Amino acid sequence: MITDAQGRFSQLQDLAGAAAATVSTNKIDLKSPNANKGLVDRARIVVHATEAFAGGTSVQVAVLQSANADLSSPDVLLTGSVVTTANATLGAVLFDQRVPNTTKQYLGLRYTTIGTMTAGMVDGHVVDTVDHQPYVPSNTGR
Repeated sequence: MITDAQGRFSQLQDLAGAAAATVSTNKIDLKSPNANKGLVDRARIVVHATEAFAGGTSVQVAVLQSANADLSSPDVLLTGSVVTTANATLGAVLFDQRVPNTTKQYLGLRYTTIGTMTAGMVDGHVVDTVDHQPYVPSNTGR
């Protein structure tokens, strides 16, 4: 899976101690409010756990669209399944869906946690293809 900074919603976004609903650090600007200008059918949104979750009950990812750059007043386009803390381990795929059709200019993600998370970080990207290789943290010094 190849990632790109312009298709990044989150990179090592810490959800520990976060509010019950946390919006992704970044949004993607589609440049105009129309249905998927420039996106291909195989583009996917993928979210991985880059640190194992602990302390809470579960996490759920939703894809948002908004007419505003700050993602205020968003519409929910997709909602992923609820992933229990026990299953949100390092490298776990928390969300993997095709990019939905949009009618507004900005896309973002919302991470909803239940309970008080004491640990848990995520990466979220739009990618062209998805591989199912084990997650290996980068910059391990090896």
